[in-house]
Amino acid sequence: MRRVVGVVVILLALGIAFSGVAFLHQGSFRGLPFTGMASDGLLFLCINDPPEVNFSCLSSFNQSTALVDNTVSCKINASDPDNDSLSLSIIPDMPGNWTWINSSGFLFLRPFQPEVGLHNIQIRVQDASGCANGQANTSYQFTVLDINDPPELVENVTDVEFNQGSSLSPYSLYEFFDDPDNDPLNFSVIGNIVASITITQSTGLVFLSATGCGTDYVLFRATDPYNLSEDSNLVRVRVICRGSDEDTDGSGSGSGSGSFYPCTPKWKCNQWSECLPNGSRYKECIDLHGCKPNDYKRVFWEECEYVPTCFDGIQNQGETGVDCGGPCRPCGTCFDGIQNNDEEGVDCGGTYCEACYNCTDGVINWDETGVDCGGPFCPACPSCFDGVQNQNETGIDCGGPCPPCTIREMPGIIGQRSPLTVLIVLLAVVFAVMLVLFRLYHKQVMALAARVALYVTRQHRKQVLLSDKKKRLLLERLAAVKRAVREMERPVSVVVEEAVGVARAFFHCALDVPLTCSWNEFVPAVEEQVRHNALQKVFLSFFRMVGRYERVARERSYVDADLLIEELRVLVLQTSDATPEDMVHEVTEKEVSGSVLERFKAGFFNVLLALQFEELPAAKKQYVTLVSLYEHMDERQKGLVYHQLSRAYHSIKYLASWARS
Repeated sequence: MRRVVGVVVILLALGIAFSGVAFLHQGSFRGLPFTGMASDGLLFLCINDPPEVNFSCLSSFNQSTALVDNTVSCKINASDPDNDSLSLSIIPDMPGNWTWINSSGFLFLRPFQPEVGLHNIQIRVQDASGCANGQANTSYQFTVLDINDPPELVENVTDVEFNQGSSLSPYSLYEFFDDPDNDPLNFSVIGNIVASITITQSTGLVFLSATGCGTDYVLFRATDPYNLSEDSNLVRVRVICRGSDEDTDGSGSGSGSGSFYPCTPKWKCNQWSECLPNGSRYKECIDLHGCKPNDYKRVFWEECEYVPTCFDGIQNQGETGVDCGGPCRPCGTCFDGIQNNDEEGVDCGGTYCEACYNCTDGVINWDETGVDCGGPFCPACPSCFDGVQNQNETGIDCGGPCPPCTIREMPGIIGQRSPLTVLIVLLAVVFAVMLVLFRLYHKQVMALAARVALYVTRQHRKQVLLSDKKKRLLLERLAAVKRAVREMERPVSVVVEEAVGVARAFFHCALDVPLTCSWNEFVPAVEEQVRHNALQKVFLSFFRMVGRYERVARERSYVDADLLIEELRVLVLQTSDATPEDMVHEVTEKEVSGSVLERFKAGFFNVLLALQFEELPAAKKQYVTLVSLYEHMDERQKGLVYHQLSRAYHSIKYLASWARS
């Protein structure tokens, strides 16, 4: 805080009284008598707390260029204990207006080529006290780094006019172009068909010659050693035809009286366009005066290097699809767990994927047991045992497609019994007993029905899709992956990826499809080449599972990898002329224990093992166990294992069509 205090100072020296006036600040006083003498004077003292200033900024930075603005800004932190108003300034004042301080207390530095080098400045803060200690300084040293500046067009290149059959050297392009870094320039010309133009690079001299005549427009370009360039204005090159006094470019306009009003074109050129995918770019120049209504725009083209991107709508740079795959985001597939492309649901519907399950599409699909009913997703199909009068029944579970409803007949003659009445009563009693037994033991009945269906399957010949050579190669690769599962020394994701690779190789060998085939390529190949309907379903379901394993290999376990290997081994043996030697396998049945999912996986493994050895009764027995486990699962667990259960059923059904039980 600044205070003004009047103080009486009596100076005694050698008996001489000093009296006078000192002006340091506002205030006055009168001295009091001392030793019989009186002294008068004015003394003003300024008690002021000085301001404070500090800031930090870059110690070095690049110069600005015509293409790049490298302005640096730093906040100056200035304060005053007395809350005086403050002003900021730069000492010394830098010429060129490339340093300044704005009203918000920011220091700005925007140096160009002339400012390259080391600089020392001071930032001064001044309070409003007027006291000698009312200012404070801080020093700032920085270096402006030299970077390459593009060439500059310092003056428009002049037009050229000469006679046909002659040559001309009108000027050096160094008269019009300059380089701030004093780099040597390389000159070139864009356009021109009317004259031959050559440029001597060391001097920039332009030489023109022409055998024809006419008018054309060109651009001159100056390029520095670092490939920065600058184009000139649009330059007219006019070659006057022999024996002609007319204006060969036809500029100007006329009137009916024959008067002539010359028109001087005023050309304005746009910037070069972005490089196009065909490796070229263009610049448009327009005559603002429109001297030639039919020739007021000129377009110049030149080659350039196109840099592909992931957003250019073109499949390039190693992309597997348009702007996806390779260095770009992964392409959407029917197995990525994401609704993308034109899918109607997650990995279903649209142009490429299998139709989404729908219980109202009027088609039997997605393992439905009837049209839009049954299976894992839709309501159960109406039946003659559901306790509901439906499907055109005339009674509950009777009539229509079901057994006839019981008809009460009028009693016959006393003492006589109608044979028809007795038969109907017996049938009704048998049906009632069957209905009661089905309601009490429906799981056992369904399992029995499944076994009966497998037993009565019509016999077919085994379909061979693999040659003996391909069969041996696939079994050898599976054995190698199996050893990796037993040793568990490599990451499980690596083992799963190897197993998936063998699966892809199997599809390639069996159906002659590409190793990276999509669902849309795979389905027609299966429908065309695989004869048995059950085997078709196994192929399609197994292909979808392989796709899921490809997406989430890191989330799989060694148990999952082992099941994938064994299931693939079943497919190899069931689609080739397998011999007893091929079936030799160092593996034993797994004990069915643990959680319901663990028991299901063990049971599924045992089904696969029985299928490999063509043990049809054992496979059926293990399948019945799987059905029993499935019945005790909740909906989430059923969703996890349903496709495995379905493949087991169809694999057994296919085996039963050609193997001896």
